[in-house]
Amino acid sequence: MQELMQRRQEIVDAAHHLAQRGLVEGSAGNISCRFGEHYLVTATGARFTTITTDQVPLVDRDGNVIDGDVKPTSEMQMHISVYDETSAKAVVHTHSPYATALSLVLDEVPLIHYTQLTLGGSIKMVPYATFGTKKLADLVKKKILGQKGVILRGHGTICSGKDVAAAAENAELLEWVCKVYHIASQHGTPREMKPGEVVGVAAAATLKSYGTVQKSK
Repeated sequence: MQELMQRRQEIVDAAHHLAQRGLVEGSAGNISCRFGEHYLVTATGARFTTITTDQVPLVDRDGNVIDGDVKPTSEMQMHISVYDETSAKAVVHTHSPYATALSLVLDEVPLIHYTQLTLGGSIKMVPYATFGTKKLADLVKKKILGQKGVILRGHGTICSGKDVAAAAENAELLEWVCKVYHIASQHGTPREMKPGEVVGVAAAATLKSYGTVQKSK
């Protein structure tokens, strides 16, 4: 029971943080994480600014409530599609403004910054489909393999991670990349990274353990 409550609190904390960062509006967006054979997920209609732990039900893959008294998000099928195709332990769906805006004019966001490599490189666009439908879930399944973040055309983003905090961090990174692309495009065509530069970044990241806190001695 203590672990269940802790996981719920992690989802609530991430939701509040993403709302503060402007990645969602109102009741848009949802978060889930694996919990044994089941999933914890935000409730339908829950607002990220005010969501509480009692609005995070435990459900099976079909959305049947195992623990809790509120209905899960209508996007549950989309979350399951990510879990089915990846090793993700958590999934975050946002309505990030820059990513959503770029989805209306681009077929993908090219690799313009080395941090995108943690998301899988260039950011793919999932074709438009009505929210909460099997069609959208199936389209996400086709695009998410090898990616930790994709953009849903005319809708928002969906990102994954090893835990809720990592998935939320990937959602923030994806939106930051889209914002950088947008700013750069006001002054010209953003330059893509060259293959040699990508190889260099990968080697440097391995050598320097990029992204991890290290002891000085």
